[in-house]
Amino acid sequence: MLIGLGLLLPGCDSISPQSEKSDENERIVQEIQDFRSTYSASLNHIGNHLDTTGASLGNKGAVQTGLKSFVNKRSGSNPEVSENAAEAFVNNYQNSKLKTRTFSKLSARKDLPRNVREVVRGARESLRNSTSYSAFKKHLRESRDSILGESWSKKEKKQALAYLVLVEETISFVKSNPHLVGQSNASSVTADGQLVATAEETEETWWESWGKCVAGTVEGGGTGALAGAAAGTTIPEPMTTGTGAAIGGASGALTGAAVSC
Repeated sequence: MLIGLGLLLPGCDSISPQSEKSDENERIVQEIQDFRSTYSASLNHIGNHLDTTGASLGNKGAVQTGLKSFVNKRSGSNPEVSENAAEAFVNNYQNSKLKTRTFSKLSARKDLPRNVREVVRGARESLRNSTSYSAFKKHLRESRDSILGESWSKKEKKQALAYLVLVEETISFVKSNPHLVGQSNASSVTADGQLVATAEETEETWWESWGKCVAGTVEGGGTGALAGAAAGTTIPEPMTTGTGAAIGGASGALTGAAVSC
């Protein structure tokens, strides 16, 4: 009888490692989805503010005012939250503006974990070889699925996934609002800054003539914001350092894009 109990008990209260991994991934995905939702909403809020004031993403003061407005709206005008977001914005705006380069000249930041740097390198290689925004976005989505299957630490997964979110959401926003970024090559947009069409051919023209260059500067700003925000600890609180750093990195990079693309 004791032998029988010995055979049964190990399976009675054990939890499979695969089940624990699945539960952890679900929590990570939810946190990243929350971050994506907050970051996307902040971009749209700032975009509306810039449209109202006639400013662009290169206008640091206007972007910061739009960010403060968004944070105050979401936080109930909590001064500490607003101050943290503003400080993160300024720090990452300056860093990204000073260090922005096109993707071919960038190297993965050494202050990110090795696994996260590999994700950055993979995205950079895909950016270099992609012939359309759709192809690049497909790579980002495939990377997301691959990351969740890795046996990395929770922090590494969150950092890598946050990086993919920053790049994808920022490029998507810029593609929908090209008038908010000055551009030297406007072959695929109208005089008022709107895309001529959404056909794949037009998307490829936009991507090769201007979009890929912008994506390169955004990608560089994304790694800066990711490291500056210490995303592994701030992602659960995207209203503070996470969003401020992300907006700072993106707008700083896009300031460079307006000059170099």
